[in-house]
Amino acid sequence: MTKEYDVLLEQAETIRTEVEDGANSAERVGGMFKDILGYTKNIEDAVFPLSVQVSGGGLFEKGTTQSIKVSWQVLKGDSQVQADKVWVNNESVTGNSKQFAGVKDTTVYTVRALFGEKEVEGITTATFVLPMYFGFAEAGSLNISSLVKQPVTTTPSGTYNLTNTTTGHYLWLCVPDGMVIGKVTSSGFEVPMMEAVPGSTTLGGYKCYRSANAIVAGSYQFTLS
Repeated sequence: MTKEYDVLLEQAETIRTEVEDGANSAERVGGMFKDILGYTKNIEDAVFPLSVQVSGGGLFEKGTTQSIKVSWQVLKGDSQVQADKVWVNNESVTGNSKQFAGVKDTTVYTVRALFGEKEVEGITTATFVLPMYFGFAEAGSLNISSLVKQPVTTTPSGTYNLTNTTTGHYLWLCVPDGMVIGKVTSSGFEVPMMEAVPGSTTLGGYKCYRSANAIVAGSYQFTLS
């Protein structure tokens, strides 16, 4: 255990004022220096902490296959250092990156780095989610994939521009099962929506919300929350 400053000061004073010949042995003085170095090392670790920065994850469409490059930097304070050992998901690796091919499902990549006697850890995640489908269609049975596929996201909240080409069609908003739409507005007015009904594609399940009323043909901006 590293000694505190007051203890080191008392230890140094004992050595300084020692009057007995041979009492300040190499072991005593050397031990003092060792204790001081340990104290200094603790200060250095507090001021310049060891960390690992990991990148390479991201958000991807479920059903696609990705090549994920996980990269890392080991830092001592703000300065990059070369780790003595690195593991990615418990596999020993060399260099500062590793490529993972054929990734189809959400995967967490954990990077552990050893520098000296200290070990640090960082993570990055490749997250795969189903796309949302928005658009206009009749009130009856719906082919989800016939709607406009939206960029992948983890939440439906946001503003979307949609065009209805046929008067009398209804607004349909289909989101992956894990998502929920609470409110839909357009031009500051709330758009009444029916309760969500279940749906699916070959890749997974959906909740599909339909407007309570038919929509006149035209271009609209909808805000979801």
